[in-house]
Amino acid sequence: MPANPSTAFGPAPRDLSAIAILSLLALIALPALVAGCGENTSPPPEYSERGDLSRLEERGLLRILVPPRRADRLASEAFPLDLELQVAKAFAARLGLEPVIVQRPRDQLLDALAEGRGDLVAARVKVTSDRRERFLFSIPVDHVREVLVLPEGSPPVETEEDLAHLLNGLEITLPADGTYGDSLGELQRDDGGPIIQRAPEHLDDEQLLYRIAQGKLAATIADEDLVEAFQRYQGGVEAVFPITEDRPIAWALRPNGRQLKEAADRFLHESALTADLAGPLLGDLEEIRQRGVLRVLTRNTPATYFLYRGAQMGFEYELARRFARSLGVRLQIRVQRQPDRLIPALRAGEGDLIAASFAVSPKRLRQVAFSQPYNYASELVVVRTGDPQAVATPEDLAGRTVPVHADGAHRESLEALEKEHGFAVEGLPPEVETLELLDALADGTYDQVVVNSNELDIELAHRDDIESAFPLGPPREIAWATRPEDEELRAAVDAFLLRQRKSEFLAVLKEKYFGDRNLVTDRLNATLADAGRISPFDPLFQQYGGEEEFDWRLLASQAYQESRFDPQARSWAGAIGLMQIMPRTARHMKVRGDLRDPAVSIAAGTQYLNWLMQRFEPSLPFAERLRFALAAYNAGHGHVRDGRRLARELGYDPDVWFDNVEKVIVLLSQREYARRARYGYCRCQETVDYVRHISDRYSAYVQVKELRAGLPEEGGEGEQGVGASGESASGAAETR
Repeated sequence: MPANPSTAFGPAPRDLSAIAILSLLALIALPALVAGCGENTSPPPEYSERGDLSRLEERGLLRILVPPRRADRLASEAFPLDLELQVAKAFAARLGLEPVIVQRPRDQLLDALAEGRGDLVAARVKVTSDRRERFLFSIPVDHVREVLVLPEGSPPVETEEDLAHLLNGLEITLPADGTYGDSLGELQRDDGGPIIQRAPEHLDDEQLLYRIAQGKLAATIADEDLVEAFQRYQGGVEAVFPITEDRPIAWALRPNGRQLKEAADRFLHESALTADLAGPLLGDLEEIRQRGVLRVLTRNTPATYFLYRGAQMGFEYELARRFARSLGVRLQIRVQRQPDRLIPALRAGEGDLIAASFAVSPKRLRQVAFSQPYNYASELVVVRTGDPQAVATPEDLAGRTVPVHADGAHRESLEALEKEHGFAVEGLPPEVETLELLDALADGTYDQVVVNSNELDIELAHRDDIESAFPLGPPREIAWATRPEDEELRAAVDAFLLRQRKSEFLAVLKEKYFGDRNLVTDRLNATLADAGRISPFDPLFQQYGGEEEFDWRLLASQAYQESRFDPQARSWAGAIGLMQIMPRTARHMKVRGDLRDPAVSIAAGTQYLNWLMQRFEPSLPFAERLRFALAAYNAGHGHVRDGRRLARELGYDPDVWFDNVEKVIVLLSQREYARRARYGYCRCQETVDYVRHISDRYSAYVQVKELRAGLPEEGGEGEQGVGASGESASGAAETR
């Protein structure tokens, strides 16, 4: 029972209910489910498999253990168990495995897992110390508490005396296969207590709630989020008192399933941190300002957006970032792996505008609206250098085949010349990018291809095996694209681009990315050399992230923010190394060794971040606890506590960082607020920037790493913050 049950009973503090969180998580991978693996509706295969992820990949299946669903049960998208299953299926799709649903009675699920009859239990499993001895568990999907449920309209229970009076002789019916009975022993009293009875096996949690709503049962114990869901679509019941503290809910795995656990943790981490804008969103400029995020659709190319030594760069990226700042919102980059998906993604509400070196064409004008042009590019026929059979004029294309994307602007230009000059157009796979196309030209797969002049300029900065033959026509306008109905956004884009031309920002940006050949070559070569990795320290981030159950890409993003991946970095306050750890913090974490050693620094930083996570209520959603922990890493736990108290005082949600606590914590730099704060003055604008930049860069790292594996995601960016050394003196005592 809670330590002080006499306090006012209300929902456990959280920014989103478990239902909302799981709904957003399920939306994360919905496109993958639609395009790829669906649920296997045939009877599950009967075999025993106790292997880890590598064995599951050989079979191509992920068997998800769940309790049976009754045929007469009310279908509801808000039911927590159903939503958890959706997330598990999305996880299977992320792994490239077919999800197979294996139903077992709830009290047999863990035994079936141990016997190898399933690979993962996604059934609102509560993590207990006994279960941890037998199984591995993912990071929590959520935290829930058990509540006493009575018919709607029952008298309120406000004190322990009220509860004792109510429970005396109360018949409480529990599911036959549930775990709720574990918490009822504390409710027994010498002078009486509840009468506990088990329901027949065919009645699950939801069926018991139905019977309470119908007046057929007096009371039950249920998870709070289940009761909230039931109230949404049925009603007739009321949660009158919490019986337990918050308990973690997680996926259960076999003890040898380390690989599967790491993959599950990584998926749940990134889903929790990127789920805020997971679903389709339509709306013009006002809606973008209200949500505080501009979602830009682009491509991962040297001409648009790429990672360079851990930082996000690119002509389109820098221009879009400046536009987002002009609107007072943050930027979220959403890379489309298939170029022909840009327009469908925009129209479906997956982004707000396209900024991808996008050429204006008649076909595209029928689907989207374009801004005024900010650049021009010629469509060039490109050939191998020194090829004696290379074409030099449109007439030379006669009898040849030119590869091109089916829905691209180049297709329109070629079709206008196709009949006149007697050549054929060959469709390319939609995922083929410009670099791959030029490489295929160089190795002889194709004899001629068509690319934009700005993209070719970047390639010619570091290679001499290809060259331009001739242009297909006059230069095309390059512009940003919006949905036709988003007129206010398009007007804002046009006004922004006009201002940039007047300030010469566009000219400087073009010179930076397309003019200085040595600079372009250096960046591109570094990008190519780092293909498949974020930093030279990726294995260490993976090792220590795994030990503390953090996504290693988040740690990499934080290390970049702290030190720009410089192991020798030292701050003015004495913080050292990749993670900018103060020596006394390392001693507190019992980490020994030279903090300039990347392994020592990452170990200390990861342990410290985990220690900070534990300073916040487990009832908070994982993403919020992590954001508060990052803020505390930068400013100190005391200042974050002050910020949460101030948020509550000023009418903001103290359990939500973005657009709530982050908005008021900056006031701690003002005398009138600092003098009332327990930990005093804080230069917390740096902390706000710190959390945003790490979060946005993390999304970008997820996106680029998944793109290399063929799985698109989303992202954003920012500059370096102060780091763990940026804490003011008033907050240092508590956190270090």
